Amino acid sequence: MRRVVSRLALFFVFVLEVVSVTYVSSAVADNRSNIILILTDDQDITLQSMRAMPKTAKLFAKRGAQFLNAFVTSPLCCPSRASILTGQYAHNHNVSSNLDGDCYTQSWIRGPERQTVGKHLKDAGYRTAYFGKYMNNYRGDVIPPGWDTWMVLQGNSKYYNYTVVRYNSHRDSTYLERHGDNEQDYLPTLMTERAIRHMQIVMTAKQRKPLFMILSYPSPHGSEDAAFKYRDKYMNAKIPRAPNFNNGSYGKHWFMTYNQLLTETEISFADLLYRKRLQTMRSVDDAIYELFLRLWLMNALDNTYVFLTSDHGYHLGQFGVLKGKGKPYEDDIRVPFFAYGPRIPNKKNITGIVLNIDLTPTFIDIAQRPIPAVMDGESILKLLSATQNGTKSQWRTSFLLERFKGVRNQSADLVLNAVGILNISAPALSSNSKEETHREKESVNEVELNDCLERYKVYKEGQDAVKNELRNELGSTRCLNISKHHDCMVNGVWNCETPQCPQNSVEPPSDDCMYLLRETQCYVPELKCVHYNNDVWKSPPLYTGKSFCRCSGSSNDSFWCERRIEENENYLYCIFVTTFEEYYNVEADPYQMKNLAYGDNPALGADRQEVLRQRLHHHANCKGATSCSKAGKPTGGYNG
Repeated sequence: MRRVVSRLALFFVFVLEVVSVTYVSSAVADNRSNIILILTDDQDITLQSMRAMPKTAKLFAKRGAQFLNAFVTSPLCCPSRASILTGQYAHNHNVSSNLDGDCYTQSWIRGPERQTVGKHLKDAGYRTAYFGKYMNNYRGDVIPPGWDTWMVLQGNSKYYNYTVVRYNSHRDSTYLERHGDNEQDYLPTLMTERAIRHMQIVMTAKQRKPLFMILSYPSPHGSEDAAFKYRDKYMNAKIPRAPNFNNGSYGKHWFMTYNQLLTETEISFADLLYRKRLQTMRSVDDAIYELFLRLWLMNALDNTYVFLTSDHGYHLGQFGVLKGKGKPYEDDIRVPFFAYGPRIPNKKNITGIVLNIDLTPTFIDIAQRPIPAVMDGESILKLLSATQNGTKSQWRTSFLLERFKGVRNQSADLVLNAVGILNISAPALSSNSKEETHREKESVNEVELNDCLERYKVYKEGQDAVKNELRNELGSTRCLNISKHHDCMVNGVWNCETPQCPQNSVEPPSDDCMYLLRETQCYVPELKCVHYNNDVWKSPPLYTGKSFCRCSGSSNDSFWCERRIEENENYLYCIFVTTFEEYYNVEADPYQMKNLAYGDNPALGADRQEVLRQRLHHHANCKGATSCSKAGKPTGGYNG
């Protein structure tokens, strides 16, 4: 194992940490509650990942609460982690995807990162510490404001052969620590040992401050490397075969419709991936048990809050998509969420909707400080108080799901404005009057039309016809609709060079385009495709089957959705950047198999559509807890 610093140097670092914490300048110990957040990466709840965490499930069942309707507002790592750290929706912190230009950017560093939960809790008098994964593209050249102790993974999730960035505010020094592939290098185990040691130092200091600590595990994210002792566990486990497993459900947006179902080889691969994910979670289960044990031994358990959740869920074979996240369906947006602490009821299942954006407001509330008005989430303690007082109806019953690329760019705004979702220059819902239609047609901009044609790769021979259709029918703010009619079809033949086109058809998909993937190097422009072979994993159990190519999504899969759960309404309503709509009655259709927005008898009639667009409009434009809370309030409506 190769490290930047020697073991002797690390020992002196530990001694300095003890000294620096023991002799703090506070005259009186601060008895406010400690706060610990345990964050996993890509952990599902719908695919039964908690089966690999029996000790954790037992602990929270006896001494805490489970939140049964816990969701993330953006089902991707970077946007969700930014929301956890800031208490804001993605459209307010503008971390929009996992891409290099959207994730850990200068705009994030110079803006929202300066006011994350670490800064707020440090200003409130807490000792702050972060261990594990931070943001996908974190390079380690900057230590974010507010963190006293920092042991953070450089880059995305890894288990072996990684580098961590170490920082201690009392010495104001930063250094790198490199690890290899030996058993003692396993990151989940190492970060647990370091975090517990740090916790003991802080909590046993003579002049103690309360501790705020985040343990952000890479598990069960790829590369799904388990600890040595768990590599033979769950060898017969398989993905739960729910009704949406390997079911094409052709009424969905274009990629889901044209994605082919999994082969037996691909299902075997997915089952192996499922087993490897479970194996990685066993180490997190050990960590949580050890954490509770140490808190109990230090007599600190009764004055400590512990939260467990994930940055988003995960899908494995649902709707025929091999694996991943980023979709607006239950497998990707639901997450495990458990809590323990002085004001958390024991042995309770809480049904109110809680979100990733609620975590930071909750922590600030526990710290007995006012929650900043810019935060979109609310303190979960408010929900618990309302539940105990019989006033739960004042808590939210709906929320926004959003996925977009860039700082909600102009093309996305055009789409949302066209259907009344954004406030740009038009009312929330455009009028159907002849006068309004006439004004819309007059506003057609030829430069904008040419830009749309170029962006969506409409072939030259079809451009004149498309322009005429846009001028005469759609209007300038509907330019993205060209992809519905012209991108994919050239002389009636599916064009595989422009796969980003959406399709409204619910007919069985053509094999022409996806066949290309098996005849090339697994590359089609604008599709996210990966070639899987025997080199996909470096640690056992290994994949030994046939190689294959699968795609997980497309470049135009942005969406804005409202998820609502009430006594008389339980639905998911989405508008994609292509203007394609999806609407599911989740009460009657819990696996989102039937899109009710289209078909011979669509449930999404004009009146219902107007109501849902208005609701989504309020969510997509909310800023701060006051407006976001108002957007999510109960309606007393009906299921369509």
